[in-house]
Amino acid sequence: MHDVIRIEVDASGVMVAIDDATAVLGLDTDRIIGLPVAEIVNAKDRPRFNERCDFGGERRHEDAGPVAVRLLDRDGRSVWVELVPDVEGTASGDATTVLHARAFRRGEAVAVDLADPDPYHALVQRSADIVMTVDPEGTVRFVNTAMLRLLGMEPDDLVNTQILDVVHPDDHDDVTALVVQLLERPGEPRAFEFRARHADGSYRWIDGWLQNLLDHPDVGGLLGNGRDVTDRHDALAALAASEERFRSLASSSPSAIFELDADGRVLFANDRWRDVTGRTIAETADIFGVLLHSDGERLRRMWAAGASHTGLEEDVQVLRPDGGVRWVELRTRPVPDAGVASTTHVGSLHDVTEIRRAHNDLEYLAMHDPLTGLPNRTLLLDRLELAVDRVAGSGDLLALLFVDLDRFKVVNDSLGHHAGDEVLVEVTGRLVDLVRPDDLVARFGGDEFVVLCESIEDADQVTALADRIRREVSGGVDVGGEEVHVSVSVGVVIGSGDSAPGELLRDADAAMYAAKTRGRDRAQVFDETMHRAAVERLSIEAGLRRGLERSEFRLYFQPIVDVVSCGIVGVEALVRWQHPDRGLLEPSEFLEIADESGLLRELGAWILSTACREAAVWSGSSAVAPTLFVNLAAAQIATRQLVDAVADVVADTQIDVRRLVLEVTEGMLMTDEDETAALLGSVRELGARVAIDDFGTGYSSLSYLTRLPVDVLKIDKCFVAGLAGSPKDREVTGAIIALAHA
Repeated sequence: MHDVIRIEVDASGVMVAIDDATAVLGLDTDRIIGLPVAEIVNAKDRPRFNERCDFGGERRHEDAGPVAVRLLDRDGRSVWVELVPDVEGTASGDATTVLHARAFRRGEAVAVDLADPDPYHALVQRSADIVMTVDPEGTVRFVNTAMLRLLGMEPDDLVNTQILDVVHPDDHDDVTALVVQLLERPGEPRAFEFRARHADGSYRWIDGWLQNLLDHPDVGGLLGNGRDVTDRHDALAALAASEERFRSLASSSPSAIFELDADGRVLFANDRWRDVTGRTIAETADIFGVLLHSDGERLRRMWAAGASHTGLEEDVQVLRPDGGVRWVELRTRPVPDAGVASTTHVGSLHDVTEIRRAHNDLEYLAMHDPLTGLPNRTLLLDRLELAVDRVAGSGDLLALLFVDLDRFKVVNDSLGHHAGDEVLVEVTGRLVDLVRPDDLVARFGGDEFVVLCESIEDADQVTALADRIRREVSGGVDVGGEEVHVSVSVGVVIGSGDSAPGELLRDADAAMYAAKTRGRDRAQVFDETMHRAAVERLSIEAGLRRGLERSEFRLYFQPIVDVVSCGIVGVEALVRWQHPDRGLLEPSEFLEIADESGLLRELGAWILSTACREAAVWSGSSAVAPTLFVNLAAAQIATRQLVDAVADVVADTQIDVRRLVLEVTEGMLMTDEDETAALLGSVRELGARVAIDDFGTGYSSLSYLTRLPVDVLKIDKCFVAGLAGSPKDREVTGAIIALAHA
């Protein structure tokens, strides 16, 4: 219950008794006793108060209803109270009026005009909507409880104040213009929306209608009603901010961002859309129309089959109006709509053309030889497996032709690797021109090529191709103005559906080695004896490793005779292999394999050390010891440790280094002329001499003799063998000797 105080008033309206009203109304009881009760009533409410409370008149107070007025506290502030008059008798028989005063709680409906007979007044006060009246000058004449509650104010804070005092400054012009319009058009309601200041300084959005009812006898002003729409405005502002962030993100995105309807039509797209597709939204019918026809139709079917509800994730191609094609990652996802079936999609087009191109380039490089552009070993093996699978089902035959350049190492060693590369490129062109369009030419490695032929009718067709390759590929190649002669050895194997790809390659390789063994520059069809020969090569390689560990190699010394005195002036160290099963093997039977397997450097070091040790023994037992010639392997020249190795051997064996001659070939000298010259120069500083073996067989220029530290030329036997019967060989040999002495 509310606290109620009792005020006793005599017939003249003077307060004669009063409860302690300090706590309830903030009234000073002692000060107001003896004063007319009207003096503590707000001046604006006195007419209504006097009409309801006729203390000396004939009106019966028990018939009067309650009246809401403002009482003035001791500080002069107004406090809304409800007064209920009652009549009581006294002992003297005089009538006394008692006023029961109850203070209103904050926000409680205040019936400003209870004399109004309108039965709906209480409804207005209790309405959740805002109700107010404003006079033509903009003064607030009435507000209901909803308005007070919204703004956190008391009636005195609003009533009889200017409406613009609580309107946001930015909305003043709109509110003023609205009032002017209503004054010009009485009775016509107009919508309004403005921000009203709350007691805490914040603002609330109010939305509603204002109507000119100045001529209405019960209103006499501008009547407004509305409601608090602050939450709606905050939500709209948040949505606008979110949309702005989305547009900002979309505009700065490197991808094309878009929105689709249920049929795939583009509703929105950022600026990047035009960069990727070459079209504006107006020029776009739907998302499928911007794609390459095959991709567009495929995605259209997927969309109809359910992707419109689940979204798309596809790598597709965009067809631009200028005919250009761009690879893109297309991603869409449905936008949920309050639990119902989705009707829109958001998505992106990310241009991955350059990534695709780089990926394709890497994939191409992984599968192709960078020098010739031919498929490499990896791609060859892949295609070979597919070819075997195909012929297994068709009953056709396939063939592999293993093509190897003869003596290609001489070209590299003599003219350099750049010259060798030019030869490989030229051979590639000749091979490609000779085969059918569906045949595959691959570079297997180094100077080896493989030709894969499918749909072979018979062996004659393959051998004819092999002979044609041998004839057409062989011949001169212009390398920097100098003609280099090349020839090839071809190994041929024919396979069927029950062939294993690895075995086909192995057998073709074995046939190629057989062709080389039988003289090079020829084609050879595989048979089982070649496989056995290949197995034997592997056996020799394994035996070489064991032979070095078990000291199975022997040195033989070939004398070098002075043709004038017929005396022995030197010996050349020659290696032989005392094989435990096959007997004594010549160098031709194992040196090439030792070189290919990487064992020749170790074997060469053993030869140098053993030969010097033997020669040192001769020096101790003979007054005149012969000069020792030792062949160096290319693997020994390739390492910068040669000088240290020679110095260690000389120190260990105590050989007279002046009688040591180290032999190299032309090819070794031409690999890196400057470094080789420095290396051999260091060897000569130790006291040893340098000889060129098999001179005249390489492709090098004779002018290098003037720049390299060379002491001895050993002319190749192909010139010396014909000295007796060939004037030309005598002239060439004489010229070489003259050049060496120059």
